[in-house]
Amino acid sequence: MLIFPNPRVLPSPGQFNSFCMEPTLLWQACCDLSLQRQVSQEMSLATLLSGIAISSQGRYDVRLPYGAIRPISLYMFVVSPSGEGKTAVENLVMGPLKKLQTREHHKYLISMEQYAIDLEAWQLDHDILKQKVRATISKNGGTATKQKEDVQEHFTIKPKKPRAFRILYQNSTPEALFQGLNEEIPTAAFVTDEADIFFRSTMNQAKGHLNNFFSGDDTIVNRVSKPDILLHGVRVSALLMVQPGVLAQHLKPQDRDSGWLARFIVANPPQLRGSRYFHPDAVAQNKSWELAEERLKDLAEENLILLSEPNHPRTVLNFAPEAEALWYQLTNEIEQQMQYGGRFQECPDHATKLNDIVARVAALVHIFEQYEGDISENTLRIAIELCVAFSEHFQQVLMPPPQEVQDACLLGVWLDELRSFNNRVVPYNHIRQCGPSALRNKNRLRGAIDVMLAHHEIVLFQVGKTRMVDLMPQLGPLPAPPAPPVSIQ
Repeated sequence: MLIFPNPRVLPSPGQFNSFCMEPTLLWQACCDLSLQRQVSQEMSLATLLSGIAISSQGRYDVRLPYGAIRPISLYMFVVSPSGEGKTAVENLVMGPLKKLQTREHHKYLISMEQYAIDLEAWQLDHDILKQKVRATISKNGGTATKQKEDVQEHFTIKPKKPRAFRILYQNSTPEALFQGLNEEIPTAAFVTDEADIFFRSTMNQAKGHLNNFFSGDDTIVNRVSKPDILLHGVRVSALLMVQPGVLAQHLKPQDRDSGWLARFIVANPPQLRGSRYFHPDAVAQNKSWELAEERLKDLAEENLILLSEPNHPRTVLNFAPEAEALWYQLTNEIEQQMQYGGRFQECPDHATKLNDIVARVAALVHIFEQYEGDISENTLRIAIELCVAFSEHFQQVLMPPPQEVQDACLLGVWLDELRSFNNRVVPYNHIRQCGPSALRNKNRLRGAIDVMLAHHEIVLFQVGKTRMVDLMPQLGPLPAPPAPPVSIQ
């Protein structure tokens, strides 16, 4: 048995300690954001973490305690029904980057107009030089060495095509993404509050490339009619906001097998519809969010240097010695929990990526809070609390209970309505004929009944040839039916 020298790092299931993060701008800004837009804290945290990652991934990396350098990119699912405020939060968090991208796009259009003029003028001069080469060869029969050197020298002053500042992609093909990473700036992100767009696009077929991007590995794109593209050191994040039904419709078993889903942080915030009440002072109490918005703007503008120096070296963040020891202990505890009976027994693919994701989130908190020096132990503890809480969301969304258990929950809700009218006994066939439509299939109904029997929620018995269901077995045995009247002769 593995003995840990310090108290366990991995929080218990269902436990979330917010005290360590309450002094941070990250937490305070999320509180403001949740109050302003009446959304859950989980949705605000997930969206803001994605915004920080997207804005800073092009300028920073993190070195893991064992020496490997990793991107600080994040892949994020926010799973929430329509009407929970996904669009409002996404617009607020991505607002600074969208404004910067729009501003730079206008500059790019002006630069392209000037580039077209300069290129035309250069082409005219170039044609004249090539004509001199042909004239010299035709007239003197020589090699025109001097004229060819003039042509080659003229190539050195050919106008360079301006780079477009584009980080956010919504509905893109893999080819457009690869070309943008190669010819524009080497950082990009898929951001959409309707992930159905992503799942229906051809980008959904490029999960192998997305896996490479997440790990920071080089990617070679082979093309038939054009030169191959080597994407070295590019950074890609994803923020996909999606309704539960849409996600279930598009996910396939091979998504787990390929390791694509294991790389995602999943936020499954509670529904607030019906309990959101705005307060007139809510808009005024947003000082923390204003500071966070300004910080996001600064991080986004740091990427402008990539227009002129796309290979500009990134700042590599390191862990302090105490944080390194804590990270190793976390890694060992996660490994232990992958054993039989552990909390990660059924999702080892997710567990093996969890320590990497924790390191990235710690780096993001360090960057956003503008801490100096190496990543501290306290910053790493904040990341552990956040990531382990989202890990439970991962298991809720991507590891649903068996069908019969889901059906038992559905049937239980329907039976509760009968209980509310003090109905204790109901015929089995009545459930099959009038119960939830999904359970009209006898096999699915039988599976749900078996689950409820195993949990002693109901009891089956027979009256003559009719099967009956006792909805309240906890009240004890049913009273015996009255004896038939005896006639006196």
